[in-house]
Amino acid sequence: MSDETMSMVEFIALVGLNMKVTQVPTRPDSDDEWTKNADHFLCTLNTSKRQMSVYYSKGEGLRTFTGKNIPWHLRAEIIKAGVKVGDSLGNRFARRTSYEDAIRKDCFVPIAPTLSEVLSSLTMDVQGVVGTLDYDEWAADYGYDVDSRKGEKIYRGIRRQASKLKALLGASFFHTLITNVEVES
Repeated sequence: MSDETMSMVEFIALVGLNMKVTQVPTRPDSDDEWTKNADHFLCTLNTSKRQMSVYYSKGEGLRTFTGKNIPWHLRAEIIKAGVKVGDSLGNRFARRTSYEDAIRKDCFVPIAPTLSEVLSSLTMDVQGVVGTLDYDEWAADYGYDVDSRKGEKIYRGIRRQASKLKALLGASFFHTLITNVEVES
């Protein structure tokens, strides 16, 4: 395999990766405060021979405007904010107090992650643990106290995902992914 840098899209095509996405109400592997309002997905990555599943979450600001079921009291706000059908929610509307009404009315809906997004996220996580000797070194690099149980749980979870990703891709493609592929941020 070449040491040339490639894009995530090129890598996905080279390996022949596919992904099935299912929206789920919660993710069992996290109880962080921000996940309570986030959109959660179970993503199953597969090649022709193997597969692995991971949870992926997107913050509530990463939803798209449907233009449907707009609560009457929000219509003027939406027009004033200049929100158009297909727009990402972003910060233009998310901080408004009546935003939760719009979510409940399906005015803004979750956007499923792409394979490139999910694989980029996995890659960044894995690059952080592959280059470290142990939890203490990783904790120091990522700002966790070496005595943090939460930090150690995250570290062990990423190590497990690294093993699954290596099994999915094979050692050669795994090495290419963590050393020669540009991740999307």
